[in-house]
Amino acid sequence: MSFNRDPLASPAHPPAPPSQPSHVAPDRWHGARIRPRHQGVVHHPHAHTLEALHGLHHPHHGALARAHPAAHSGRQGAHPAQVAAHGHHSRIHLAARPGLQKIEVASIQSYNAAANTAQVRILGAQANLIGPLPLGEGLSPTLAVPGATCLVVLLDEANPADAAIVAIYNAPPQPWSQAGSAALNLASYQIAQTVSFPAAFSTSVLAVTATSRHPDFVASVSGETLTGFVLSLTRREGASQLQSGVLNVPVAAGASSGSAPLVFPSAFAVARSVSASSSNGNWHASVSGLSAGGCTLTVSSTALGPVTITVYWQATGDPAVSLTVAVDWQALGV
Repeated sequence: MSFNRDPLASPAHPPAPPSQPSHVAPDRWHGARIRPRHQGVVHHPHAHTLEALHGLHHPHHGALARAHPAAHSGRQGAHPAQVAAHGHHSRIHLAARPGLQKIEVASIQSYNAAANTAQVRILGAQANLIGPLPLGEGLSPTLAVPGATCLVVLLDEANPADAAIVAIYNAPPQPWSQAGSAALNLASYQIAQTVSFPAAFSTSVLAVTATSRHPDFVASVSGETLTGFVLSLTRREGASQLQSGVLNVPVAAGASSGSAPLVFPSAFAVARSVSASSSNGNWHASVSGLSAGGCTLTVSSTALGPVTITVYWQATGDPAVSLTVAVDWQALGV
């Protein structure tokens, strides 16, 4: 006798299982006979009836046996162990699984900016629109324009609403931004250097802004291209630096003049000029020995000392700069 026949094709003459000792559990049947198990139906493991030996046993059968042991066994007062054995091999406790997951190519038909969702039509499908579907994190809403192609992940193909848009392409070019920071090393009042974008723009540069982190310097932008721009940093006072202060000049007893050294609060790169004015109208102030770091203030008069003359001074020059300034920038382009 052959066991290769499909029991589903000839239910009236199912093949008999191979004989085994009663104390040995029946082996799992293979071949065509395994199909009912994949469909959630198992062979009855006990041989106390002909129907149980050759028939099919639904997995819910064990649950019914435990709930109604008398009705299930056909005998009053069936033993609990006998009843429990009916569901021993049942697959009733397997958790339900979601439907088949798929990734589809779709075309965006409309976009809702308030909810960040889109209605799409799956390419090749004759069904109506599906959605609204949420856009994945990181996708620019400006790309979700009608006609753009997108990838839709269906968590359950039987429920198209349970999906998300994970990528958008073939959309018209849209503005996008880049940002960065540059460190400029200054040796004078101004410096200019080229900054490259991390990624080149394809069509145009709409705007580039820059902000200095140092309050005494101003950042500016020029020469924008698709790959970068020129960043300039300039002192707020420009090429000239102004310093001023007060110095008391003593005049010795019996002397008609007196001098005192003046040290600038900040040394100039190049000192251009210094002006001085005496607080006493009878004494005249003058400047000598000008250098990048200071000068000498002298007062003179026809009167004689001792006296101390207050002198107001003001100096201008090119600033000495040795500083690193951080500048933050942001660019918008297509």
